[in-house]
Amino acid sequence: MTKTATEVMNKVGALFDVEYAPAGFQVNGFYTRTPLVGDKPMYKWVNRLSDDKECIPLAIHKSSYPEVDGYKHLADMAEFMFPLSSTECTLFGDGERVLLVQQLTDPIDIGDGDIIQSNIIWVSSLNGSWSTKVYDMTDRFFCQNQLIGQPLISVRHTTNHDNLLSMRVEILEGAKARANAWTGQAREWKDQKMVDQQFFDMVNYLMPIPQGEKVVDATKERMKHKRNNVLNRWYNERNKYGDGDEGIGDAWSAYNAFQGAEQHYINAKGRGHNWSRDRALIKAVDGKTPLATQAFNYLQVMSR
Repeated sequence: MTKTATEVMNKVGALFDVEYAPAGFQVNGFYTRTPLVGDKPMYKWVNRLSDDKECIPLAIHKSSYPEVDGYKHLADMAEFMFPLSSTECTLFGDGERVLLVQQLTDPIDIGDGDIIQSNIIWVSSLNGSWSTKVYDMTDRFFCQNQLIGQPLISVRHTTNHDNLLSMRVEILEGAKARANAWTGQAREWKDQKMVDQQFFDMVNYLMPIPQGEKVVDATKERMKHKRNNVLNRWYNERNKYGDGDEGIGDAWSAYNAFQGAEQHYINAKGRGHNWSRDRALIKAVDGKTPLATQAFNYLQVMSR
């Protein structure tokens, strides 16, 4: 169910107040010195204010860094451009970054009940790690894979009506083009059959087990765990959409086996057994999905 951007962002506490305070340092532990550039502080804190006005530091910036009212401007722009279309919001850490999902089209069945949903995502940050941008994102219902593309637009902070409408057109045109491209690619790959041995060859090519005297056993084991996750996803895919008894799947299932393993296992895994969906989302937005990229390129070559 879609809602307003304000409702969705409020639900996760993303529309908090912020303050910008001069940054200084203690001298001899007795008093705080604040370096100045002219009559302005050289650096400033951006703090999150809680309901009881307690400050939570989010980042420190130079004095020239632009000040915004938290993420309220993002909610206003997203809702103005695409009203009542927001579905979920992720707030990272204490509020250093935010991601908002909007659904602009209906889901598409690419065959055999395999449903994909084209969305757009807005990202922004208060710590300077992300500028405000809009990306395309394709959700696949069966495996919960999220395929995040390239930025459609870098958003300018503005309240000008004509500028907002211009950005809306640019986002819509870009999102439509990306959605059509992914839908076409998915259907093409679904028609391209793959047997188990072809997939095993792909795994061996993209994820070889390290060899050599200097390679420790732990390194080999980590790669084996990653490969096993990819293989298990392949078996689930081809049993669902292919012929499991004959060991026949398709190229679309092969791509999702690699992409899903990277999203849900490789990029989500931290030290020890610390799993984090947020960690995987950040890496996807930052384009740190080399395995999915290599799988895409491999299948493109194989399709020729």
